Amino acid sequence: MNTRQIITAIRGLKADSIGVYAANHVPKLLSTPTAIVTNLGTPDQWVDIFIDENGYGIYFDSYGVAPVSKHHHDRLGTARDSTGIKNKCRESTLNFIEGSREECKIKQCVIAIIESTHSHQDRLDSMDNVVSKVSNIHKSVKRYLSAIMIQLKRLKRGQVALEKSKESLVLHIQKEDKALQTIAASNAVTTRTLNKRKAMSSSQVEKRKENYDKGTSKNREVASVEVGLKI
Repeated sequence: MNTRQIITAIRGLKADSIGVYAANHVPKLLSTPTAIVTNLGTPDQWVDIFIDENGYGIYFDSYGVAPVSKHHHDRLGTARDSTGIKNKCRESTLNFIEGSREECKIKQCVIAIIESTHSHQDRLDSMDNVVSKVSNIHKSVKRYLSAIMIQLKRLKRGQVALEKSKESLVLHIQKEDKALQTIAASNAVTTRTLNKRKAMSSSQVEKRKENYDKGTSKNREVASVEVGLKI
């Protein structure tokens, strides 16, 4: 998804869309805390990465799946309200611990922090630089971001392959059309030739019939003369 598609998609939301970037145009320099939201190619799967003041990542995707890491198991959990009952976030099963009472806390933080990165919009670069520029970033965060980049590159390669496939299909169709036109032209020539031959055959038949009739008539005359002579 590009920036325009993302803004169009979230235009109906109450939150301000400032600071939402396409995955290939993320700010090069990020102040922390900050957050990144990226789409993995399907409309229903988003990955949210929250980076705290120390550069450590807290993240989840729209399916509620997080990487297996003791560092993150220590920092993530299911929030409880004042009654001690667990709240389930509709977007994800993961929330902040440390006494957080609000559902979808990390989702709200992502929206707020993304808005705060708007000042960096004039310094855009690829997500590769985001991985390398954030200070003190935890190695598991870097691995996860790298995995996202690999997936995005695969999708891009797939898109390029699809475009090439479309071009090949167009060329194949054009080639087939040309072949069909050649066949049609050849068939037209063949049809004209057959019609010409048929016309010639008809005239030849008539001519042969005429010659036959003339020959038969002449033979009859000769026979009559011979009979007369004998008499």
